[in-house]
Amino acid sequence: MSEHLPPVDEFSTHHWALSAVVTEEFLNTLARNGIGDGVEAAEFRQQFNLPMLGSLDLGIKMVIVGVEFAMHESNADRLAATIRATGEITFYGDTMMPAMPGLARVRGDVMVRPHVEFRADGGFLAVLDLAGSELVGMKLEGIDGVETDADAQEMMGQMLFAAVGGELFEGLAAQMGSIGLELGPDQGHVFGELGVEVGPADVAVHDGAMTVGLPAVLGLDGRAEAERVAGQRVGVGVAAGALSALANRLAADVLGVPLPFEFDVIARDDRVGSRVRNQRIIDLPFVPDLRPGLRSTVRPRLTGDQLELSLREAWVELPLVPPVVNRLTRFVGGAASLAPLTVSVPAHASLPVHPGNGATLDVTIVGLDVERDGVSFVVEASL
Repeated sequence: MSEHLPPVDEFSTHHWALSAVVTEEFLNTLARNGIGDGVEAAEFRQQFNLPMLGSLDLGIKMVIVGVEFAMHESNADRLAATIRATGEITFYGDTMMPAMPGLARVRGDVMVRPHVEFRADGGFLAVLDLAGSELVGMKLEGIDGVETDADAQEMMGQMLFAAVGGELFEGLAAQMGSIGLELGPDQGHVFGELGVEVGPADVAVHDGAMTVGLPAVLGLDGRAEAERVAGQRVGVGVAAGALSALANRLAADVLGVPLPFEFDVIARDDRVGSRVRNQRIIDLPFVPDLRPGLRSTVRPRLTGDQLELSLREAWVELPLVPPVVNRLTRFVGGAASLAPLTVSVPAHASLPVHPGNGATLDVTIVGLDVERDGVSFVVEASL
């Protein structure tokens, strides 16, 4: 396996059912797509006094034109964000302040805390809380139509934004609210099926990337280890105990109905094992499980833009027989690897990310690793 994140206990005493590594570049690509041509905010209106200029009745119509995030390990569990906006400034009433010749261009630097949580009602939240961000700096970067040597007007602009900048950006952040994903119980309950424990996720910020780990319920096998990635990529880890629920969910989504049988998936070094059995009629602890099962192992690998699944073994597992019998049938079933039983499926898909403008996110699996603790993927994304 390529470079993994540090062990789970460096971040938390929990082990993870699911984990993800999100790069700075990937997050900024999503932010640029979300901003698009700009997000218009409601007019900011305030009355205040400035030295030499007296009382001012000011109105600013802001358009947020960019949000850029930076990830630094020194920030612990917070991201540095730069919000850029243009402002159309209007002075109401009588004032000595000359009209601005063009749009003001301002920048606010804030600290944002990611909020990721699986809720008790089955809902799921993964957002960046801009409304609750901390403003650490504000700067007027320029005014359209003002020459660089127009010191007087530039100075007045700086005075103006020094007076209202803090409240202005608090208002902008509040109007932007939260950026991210919020699922209701009808969609978010899948995280419960995957063995995610109710509560907040573990979040750690590294230089250039952010790790999010969703704690597992007690007794879930394996742990999710996402790989370190760079560029427009996301590393995803799935604990071994979550694989069965994930496979059943994907199959049910494709078929439109739940599977009529019990389907288990097991990670085992570079292969994935499966077991198919009839659903149990009597589910009582004192009644022995006498169901036979169809077992198989498949070796997944990436070949170009295809995910290739090759059957390596297939055998019937019988209850109430000496173990040597099942070992023999498995040995015979290993002959399946001599037959060309291989299925290839596309390793890429297009996902809608902005219903308003029809934008899609193209994702491709470019890395796959199977170990006994779980499966890890590397996903490359582009807009």
